[in-house]
Amino acid sequence: MTLQAALDRLKATVQSTQQLNVAWDRFFDLSLVPGFISGSHQSHLDHLPPVVNAVCKIMAANPRGDFRLPAIMQYGDSGFYHGVVDGPRRTGTFMYFKDLDMGMVALISTSSQKTDFCRFGLSMLEGSRHFAAPMPREQGPTIH
Repeated sequence: MTLQAALDRLKATVQSTQQLNVAWDRFFDLSLVPGFISGSHQSHLDHLPPVVNAVCKIMAANPRGDFRLPAIMQYGDSGFYHGVVDGPRRTGTFMYFKDLDMGMVALISTSSQKTDFCRFGLSMLEGSRHFAAPMPREQGPTIH
């Protein structure tokens, strides 16, 4: 599979899958395609860290401390961002497609090794530079 085909497949999966772990399987498949890692570079997206922090706090039931994105990577000029999430008693990864305004977080509990998944969007509030994090679902995040 070509790199672009793998990226397109991942994008379609992030948009439509009900089994969020499938998207992460596709992300890790993409990471094995030659050229993906070397074609990614450190980048910056102002509104991504605070929203991912808010999403992770919801997923982790409001732990003490914040979640950080030590490095936000972007593949080429594709608008696809990915990287590591680091926080209190949890670590994980994120991915975000800017053109879809859709991303996902996978958080692993360091004590139980359980992985929680969440899909999110960065919704800009009308007339401001503030973004709203998604509200928690009644049943909580998807657990795998």
